[in-house]
Formats: sequence, C-alpha cells, structure tokens
Amino acid sequence: MTKMNGTPLKPDRKTTERNRRIHMKSLCFKLSSLIPPNQFKTSKESRRRACLAVIQGIVSNLSST
Repeated sequence: MTKMNGTPLKPDRKTTERNRRIHMKSLCFKLSSLIPPNQFKTSKESRRRACLAVIQGIVSNLSST
C-alpha cells in the first residue's frame, strides 16, 4: 500500500482478507481463554461450544442478580 499525491491507497482484497483472518484468530484465542485449561484437548468446535456455554452461564448469572 503506497501513497499517491498524499492519499493512502485502499488495501487490496488479499491484504484485507489476511487482516480479517488475523483478527478472527486473535478473537478465537481470547474466547478460548475463557474456558478451563483441562478442556483444551478437544476440537476447535468443541472449545467454541464450551466457551459459548460459559458465556451464557455468566450472562444468566448477571441477569438474575
């Protein structure tokens, strides 16, 4: 990405997709950090389901108080 006449060029599709994948990967790591470490030996889909269950439990606890 270079500048022409002082205005930045729009990133190409490949760069945009790469940045999106990097962002999603970091979000998945943050999400997986919410579940206990002993459940990390499962597949990615199982970890996502476990994270979702933990988040839903936290939300229900917060809404009941």
